[in-house]
Formats: sequence, C-alpha cells, structure tokens
Amino acid sequence: MNPRMGTLKETFEQFICDRVEKVGRESFGNPERNKMSDKISEVYKTIQEMLPPEGKMLLSKYEELSSEKESFIEVDVYRQGLKDGLELRKELGLSD
Repeated sequence: MNPRMGTLKETFEQFICDRVEKVGRESFGNPERNKMSDKISEVYKTIQEMLPPEGKMLLSKYEELSSEKESFIEVDVYRQGLKDGLELRKELGLSD
C-alpha cells in the first residue's frame, strides 16, 4: 500500500472519531437524551446497591464493555452515513 494512502486513511479515521465525539458532546443539550441518561443512571445505581462487592465489580466491567461497544457502533453508523450520503449524491446526479 502506498504510504500516503495509509496516512490519508489514518487521518480520515481520526476525523470520524473526532466528529462522533463532538456530536456526542453536543447531544448533552438534548433534554430527551438527558432524561434517558438519568433513568439509566438511576437503574444502574439501584442494581449496584443490591449487589455484593464481586457483583458490583462485574456490573462495572459490563458497563465499561457496553460503552466500548456503543463507541464502535457510533463510528460504524457515522461511516455508513458518509457512504450513504455519497451514494445519494451520486443517485441525484450531484457528483462531479
């Protein structure tokens, strides 16, 4: 592979990650998202209070892994949105 192509791909991947992170931060202003987040936190806290110490550790690990998975999904959805946007542009005859 061309070394410049590798750099371009890395730069583009970093752009996607940065953009997904920015959109995620901006969503904190969404009242519906905040309400859902509060409900999730409340349920999580209730479950955690009911568990013995080893269960609490397992629940924390579960939350960590779930968050990682969500991050992958967000990046994949953003990437697919870019592809869909390019395809739509092509279908509408807007491409050069």
